[in-house]
Amino acid sequence: MPTRREKNEKLQALLADPVNFEQLCEDIAEGHTLYSVAQSWGVRYGKLYAWIHDQEHPDRLEAYVKALESRTSYNHDIVVKGIGDVIGVDIRRAYGQDGKLLPAHEIPDDVAVALQSMDVSEDKDGTINKKARVSDRVQALTLMGRHLKMFTDKSEVSGSISLEDAVKASMPPPKAKTPADAA
Repeated sequence: MPTRREKNEKLQALLADPVNFEQLCEDIAEGHTLYSVAQSWGVRYGKLYAWIHDQEHPDRLEAYVKALESRTSYNHDIVVKGIGDVIGVDIRRAYGQDGKLLPAHEIPDDVAVALQSMDVSEDKDGTINKKARVSDRVQALTLMGRHLKMFTDKSEVSGSISLEDAVKASMPPPKAKTPADAA
């Protein structure tokens, strides 16, 4: 196991090359965490964090923040693509010519992403039964429609009302006076 000194020296050597910092930012933009990058490089997270946040080099932090912003966009694209994959899957491709469900390793990747689970069981006769559960396409369509703002979840009401009118409207109506109240 490398010592702290060796890790610090390794970090300094890695970061001396601008290409490595560019790679770090690319990794962050693709969804990796700073911790996972530090682990893959075999350096201490705290030292890498401090190096990026060094106030004498604001350009490092600026590049890191841009990578984080790109990651948000990247993650957004991944979610939208995943929903699109569920919507567009042709589940028939999970079955062979004989009409039986293919083994998991033979199901095409674009079909496999839409499967929630596969169950294999054997009954008393020794017959093997396979079941595949597909992701809910209606839910995926709903999520995509919301993303595209195709549905109105809120209704807009226009007009004006004074605060006094709003308070009066929220209060219960006064009780009617009866002859017994007058006495």
